[in-house]
Amino acid sequence: MYLLLGPFLCPRDPNPVQIADAYRRWGITPGKTKDLIVVKVVLPPSATQDESPTAIQTQQAVWDHLAQQVQGTPTALTDDALAQTIDWPKVRKYYRLNGVPALDRLSDEHEKRKQSERLAIMGMALRGL
Repeated sequence: MYLLLGPFLCPRDPNPVQIADAYRRWGITPGKTKDLIVVKVVLPPSATQDESPTAIQTQQAVWDHLAQQVQGTPTALTDDALAQTIDWPKVRKYYRLNGVPALDRLSDEHEKRKQSERLAIMGMALRGL
């Protein structure tokens, strides 16, 4: 599973080459990516924008567009569904959590996973600085 938290793909410069490049850089490729979370941010139309029915993106229109662009099985984004997609060996390697004494001392798997999540999130925040 890949979370693109930092480089948010915005339509400011919708050059398809740059967007495809960003996907490849993060390892998102057809046939190799097992889990993908897609979020489409839709801003409400402002008073200066065209408010015709075609300009306003309804929830159904967004869903139809994403269904055409992403091949896969839509699943509700719940804590349980998300927990099943996490590749913990990769997370531990990428965020250098292997051999962390505080984690190694924990015997309760649930607590160990909870602390690992917290450390990974802190690592994401620090890398964004």
